[in-house]
Amino acid sequence: MFSPTKPLRVVLWDMDGTLTDSAPAILPAMQTTLARRLGIDCPQSDLMRFIGPPLSYTFKQFAPDADSHQIASLVSTYRQEYRRHVNKTQLFPGIIETVALLYADGIKQGIATAKLESNAKTIAGDLGISGYMGVIAGSDEDETHATKAEIIGRALRSLDADAQSSVMVGDRIHDIEGANANQLGTIIVTWAGTTQPGEAQQAWQKVGNTQQLNYLLGTLC
Repeated sequence: MFSPTKPLRVVLWDMDGTLTDSAPAILPAMQTTLARRLGIDCPQSDLMRFIGPPLSYTFKQFAPDADSHQIASLVSTYRQEYRRHVNKTQLFPGIIETVALLYADGIKQGIATAKLESNAKTIAGDLGISGYMGVIAGSDEDETHATKAEIIGRALRSLDADAQSSVMVGDRIHDIEGANANQLGTIIVTWAGTTQPGEAQQAWQKVGNTQQLNYLLGTLC
């Protein structure tokens, strides 16, 4: 487990389940893909745990014998469905105020997400947060270089950031593991309800709302 050092210079954000409430877009797209392609009827409540992880990981849980081409086909179907719902994505309460405050304080920020990078940039722009971000790093079309560790590392390099004075803010174990691989401390946020049992205990800190996050980040500045 890594912890950031003072003064804090960089905050990296996960997107789905951290900055954005993506459930209204992700869950119906996932549900339709599973039903249409795999014949799996899965209630949306059972799919919450798949908000955040890479899509290839998610579909491998439902189709463990699928090869890489079959997984890629499932991802393609999902993305077609996702585009039908993406406009339902919203920022969580208090996020715009938090990123604006950090920006005003001279803290560099970036997004490091397993989401398709082009989609992440579009969503960030539509929701009014892209101007606060020095980098928006995500996966590419074929999900190469899509591990969270690779994406976080790329974001850090783009910001010319020192890991010791940076922190990752996310909601899932993939954020923690990716940050650890880059010697980066992680703050887990639980406001999306996507964090699974036992995950938060592996992070440097855990917060339940943006007020708590603001206070914690303030102690590092």
